[in-house]
This record gives sequence, C-alpha cells and structure tokens, in this order.
Amino acid sequence: MKSADWIAIAAAIVAVVAALASWRQVRHAKDQANSAQDQAATAKESYRLQEELWRDAVQPYVYVDIRPDPRNGQMLLLVIENSGRSVAKNVRVTFNPPLRSANEKYEKIGEKTALKEGIPAIPPNGRIMHFLDIGFELAKADIPKSYTINVTGEGPAGELEPLEYVLDLNALLLEGPVLAEGTIHELSRAISNLAKKINP
Repeated sequence: MKSADWIAIAAAIVAVVAALASWRQVRHAKDQANSAQDQAATAKESYRLQEELWRDAVQPYVYVDIRPDPRNGQMLLLVIENSGRSVAKNVRVTFNPPLRSANEKYEKIGEKTALKEGIPAIPPNGRIMHFLDIGFELAKADIPKSYTINVTGEGPAGELEPLEYVLDLNALLLEGPVLAEGTIHELSRAISNLAKKINP
C-alpha cells in the first residue's frame, strides 16, 4: 500500500474521531441547555408558589354565613366576616336568588346598601351582623332557602379571588330550635340571682 493511501486512511480516521468528538460536544451542550431550561422552569415555578403563598398569607378572607344568634337561638343573623390577617376593602356580596326574609320589615334584606353598594372596609377578624329572621318563621315562609353567594373585594395584594358557594338554609332549619350559647353577662346575672336566693 502506498504512503498516500496510508495518509488518506489516517485522515479518514482523524475525521471520524473529530466528528465523534464534535457530536459528543453538541450532545453535551444540548444536555446542558436542557438542564438549564429545567432549572429555570423549576425556579420559575418555585417563585410562583412562593408568591402564591405570600398572597394567601397577606390577603383577607371574607365569607358570608347565616347562623343563630348566640344569645337567642331562634334569631338568625346574616354574618359577613373577615377571618384574614389584613383589611378587606370594597367588599361586595351578592345572593342568587336575592336574599329574602319572612319578616316584613327585613323582607328585602338583600337590597341593603351595605350589600348592594359594597362595604368600604372590614378589619381583620371584623364581623358585620344583620338580623335576618326568626328560625320557625323562615321555615314556614314560602321564600327561597338556598342561595348562591358570591363575595369579591380587595386586599393588600390586589383583588381577592372571587369566592362562590351555595348556602343552604334547609340544613340549618332542620336542626330545630338552637340553644343559645349564653354570655358572661347572663352568667353573672344568674349567679347574682342564685346568691340572692341563698342569702336573702
């Protein structure tokens, strides 16, 4: 075999080796690029989760409930409460169908200004309560007992995520008369009356 043939074979081998090295470099660079993309995506997702946790921590949490008055179990109260850690602003509550009461005086409670035009602010652990009805009167009345409630508002991190849920009063009315929880004042008065009976 001539020397020129050996040179050609050697050149071919060198070319193959060089091509293999180049392919490995390209593959390694591609793997590094994919790894960098994965790291960037992970960092982005981690940041999103941290931001979401921060928003959840600083945003107020406003909800609406209808519950018995703790001092008189027959009275039902409409309660709008902020159980979050910050002030809720421009709180708006809507009922579908419009909230009704069996009591003529409060029949169109859903049209109250606070509900219709919004509540300017509710502080942390703040609570707004309105008389709604007497339990047994509401149970007998031919008015809606189930409502879809929608709550919106604003907090330190911007608009609150709209809260929508169904409030079914039938479950509450099925419980029958609710015993009052009583208050410290009532307990004090009862002890005072008992003391008078023991020591007239």
